[in-house]
Amino acid sequence: MTTKTRPQAKSPGASKTSAPRSKKAGISSGPTTAAFSEASTAVPAVSREHIAARAYVIWQQKGCPEGCDAENWQQAEQELSAQSFTR
Repeated sequence: MTTKTRPQAKSPGASKTSAPRSKKAGISSGPTTAAFSEASTAVPAVSREHIAARAYVIWQQKGCPEGCDAENWQQAEQELSAQSFTR
């Protein structure tokens, strides 16, 4: 006759390899000094939707050629970044 044993449940703090709860949940202790300095000098990010819309217009203005989508995207990013920088 064979008997099966049930695995014992581990308590949440029993594992030596588990990270503290705040690290698992993605909670940090707060922004670093570097984050503050970057935020003050950073150009506002342009949304992907705005870039896509501008790239589409550029594509149409060029006559809808195939194979230059990356070039159009880059041009749109540059134009929109320059516009947001000057505001």
